[in-house]
Amino acid sequence: MQHSTGKSALVFCSTRKGAQEAALLSKRRSSAPLKKKKEAAHCLSQTGGSLGYSNPFMKSMQQYEHLKEASLMCSDKQLQACIVHGVDYHHGGLCLKDRVLLRGFSSRVTFNYYAQRILWRMASTYLHIP
Repeated sequence: MQHSTGKSALVFCSTRKGAQEAALLSKRRSSAPLKKKKEAAHCLSQTGGSLGYSNPFMKSMQQYEHLKEASLMCSDKQLQACIVHGVDYHHGGLCLKDRVLLRGFSSRVTFNYYAQRILWRMASTYLHIP
């Protein structure tokens, strides 16, 4: 998260497990998902999100609602937990249903796939590629 500075980032991992672990780490390091609209309205973003929500991956309550609905359609439990936080991963082991779901996100711009930073994850080290 320190490398993305509140902007979108792509992290390439060499293994399926590495992709899952990187997504779960990003999910844990982000703020908790927005629980209530009243709470969200009073949260201030540490990363300067456009509407002041606490999660750096969330740009609006509408986006959060889309992600919450979409996570219920996901069959992979780890991916389901990540989606609610605005984080996802993709690897060859995902079932077709989940792949189609993730592609649908990019067409609706639920996730911001226009990455500002690209990172290569090797073991536990992050290398920044400008």
